[in-house]
Amino acid sequence: QRDNIKYIKVDTPNWNDSRTDVGTEYGLWLPDITFGDISWSIYSLGGPMSHLGNARFGGSADVVPTDALEVVGVSVLGDGGATDYTQYAADGYMTMAGTARVLRNVDFEPKAVKQGGVGPADGGGTGFPTHDYDQTNDESVLIHWEIPHEYASAGEIHLHVEFFVDTAPASAESVTWGVEYKKLSIGDNFDFSSGTTPVIVNTDLTTGTPANDGKIHSSAEINLTTTGFEPMDVVLIRIFRDADASEAGATDDFGGDARVFNYHLMYLSDKMGQAS
Repeated sequence: QRDNIKYIKVDTPNWNDSRTDVGTEYGLWLPDITFGDISWSIYSLGGPMSHLGNARFGGSADVVPTDALEVVGVSVLGDGGATDYTQYAADGYMTMAGTARVLRNVDFEPKAVKQGGVGPADGGGTGFPTHDYDQTNDESVLIHWEIPHEYASAGEIHLHVEFFVDTAPASAESVTWGVEYKKLSIGDNFDFSSGTTPVIVNTDLTTGTPANDGKIHSSAEINLTTTGFEPMDVVLIRIFRDADASEAGATDDFGGDARVFNYHLMYLSDKMGQAS
């Protein structure tokens, strides 16, 4: 007994329990325990404490009651901290590594972005805001986005352009979307005149009118090269329709407006909370 707390101290477990649900692992087996209203816990007074196999509480099969598990100090869930895992610091700050990431999104509706030098017309025939990109001019919009604190350094960032056309084509036609972007850090000059390269994607339209008139399309992923990208950097983004198919790989040949109702950006996050 220590400080009025009853405990069992195990220096070197050296016994074997050969029950079928434990196998031949060495360790401490706690059978069903009833202490009335008294709580019980397992503490490690030194090195890490590992559990391999099934955890059983109160005799139930592989179920940990929601109010029965408390971890104090740094804890790691996953592969033990080698490659793919989630770690909780003593202050509750959560970080993820490897494949333990969260894909988050930011959506920019037409009213939330600035039209470029030659911008798409403001639509509204549906009653909802759209940007109507015509078939002759390379119209564009501009976005600046500050990378959030939870961003995974150099992690994936990509965009989708979500749109529809009033009248579906009778035969195969496509709309081409392009993105130019530039990453700036604190201390850099706010400039978009150089250092950008277009990324081009073609979206095939679903054929058949009137059945597919107004059908929602989402462009393929427009992936940014994110080497050196860090939280709190600013990304300047220009999104455009390459209506004249002048960029390498562009195939735009649709003879009508492409009505955009959302610009959808996604990024990888590897942390939650704030370290103390």
